[in-house]
Amino acid sequence: MPPVWKIKRELSRVVEQLHGIYEIATHPIRQLWIDKKSDKAMRFTQGVQYQSNISPEKIVIYLIYQPNGITNSVETTCKHFLTKGYAVLLIANHPISENDKSKLSPFVWRFVTRKNHGYDFGGYKDGIRLLWRWEITPSQLVIVNDSIWFPLYPNCDLIERMEHSNAQFVGAKRHTLANIPDAEFEGFFESYFFLIKKLVWQSNTFIEYWKNYISTSNKYLTVRRGERGFSSTIFRSKIASEGIYSRDRFMEIMSQQEAEILRKTLYYGAYTEEEFETQSQQLIKDFKNDGAWREAALQLIRDVTNRRNFVSSFCYPCVGILKIYLMKKNRGQLQLRMRRKYVLAVHNGDLSMPDSATFQEILSSIED
Repeated sequence: MPPVWKIKRELSRVVEQLHGIYEIATHPIRQLWIDKKSDKAMRFTQGVQYQSNISPEKIVIYLIYQPNGITNSVETTCKHFLTKGYAVLLIANHPISENDKSKLSPFVWRFVTRKNHGYDFGGYKDGIRLLWRWEITPSQLVIVNDSIWFPLYPNCDLIERMEHSNAQFVGAKRHTLANIPDAEFEGFFESYFFLIKKLVWQSNTFIEYWKNYISTSNKYLTVRRGERGFSSTIFRSKIASEGIYSRDRFMEIMSQQEAEILRKTLYYGAYTEEEFETQSQQLIKDFKNDGAWREAALQLIRDVTNRRNFVSSFCYPCVGILKIYLMKKNRGQLQLRMRRKYVLAVHNGDLSMPDSATFQEILSSIED
């Protein structure tokens, strides 16, 4: 019998999909009303990062949902974007206390509060609509949300890599299904981190997508219309695109590693399938610094990444070798297990200690 957490997860998905049938039928005619209601509900406050009369060239739409108080890691994220030359448009799906505004104001260009409707893509749409209203054309627009801790380390170069990419539409991570290669227009970019360059911002494809996007608080439809729909829309237009991190790039790097690195990869691996856990433990027990063991370890890593997210499965090489300095916050079983292994690797000295505020939040997130 499957574990209880898997049964609950699948039941939740079925409920969301059934409710989505109703929303598909009714939301297209309600969208104008939703936008007008959102406009009335939004509130703006000027930060001190930029003078109010300056239109920044590089902007980040940073969406957060922390109604019980904004965590210290949000300040870490805002500071990081500031050091990279970005004006932070902080959009909160809840009211922000005066204390939190005061703390964050030196690192924020403008605060926006809105109703908690539409998950991340509802907030993204409102942020983009505001930039249109303010007649701002960014040369670089980052879209990010607080479902990740970012950056784990201050020397993170993800933004530079995205800016220097020859592509115009850049995602932090490309997701593809098993046996689908990391080709330019395959899969989708995971929705927690995009970089939109000026050519995309001014394209009819981008403009029409966001004008017509139907905000919904149905998670199934948000993934379908938002995360997957946004990428597929841009991909169909053949705008040059690149995912900085991908399964294929991960496996290419892993295939170059020595056996000892692969052993640590397995030791700090996170698995939700018993078969993978058993195989990993056996390989660690039978470790030999030879070609046969190395190939067996690589095959197991390949099998895992064909079924599960490699960033959440193998924190040791993702952080230590690929320098993927972001981490998912969600409480899925795989991510919880990954964070426990990450903390273990830090305590063992196999991974560096991250930003102190972030590390305390990671520790809190794995407490039973």
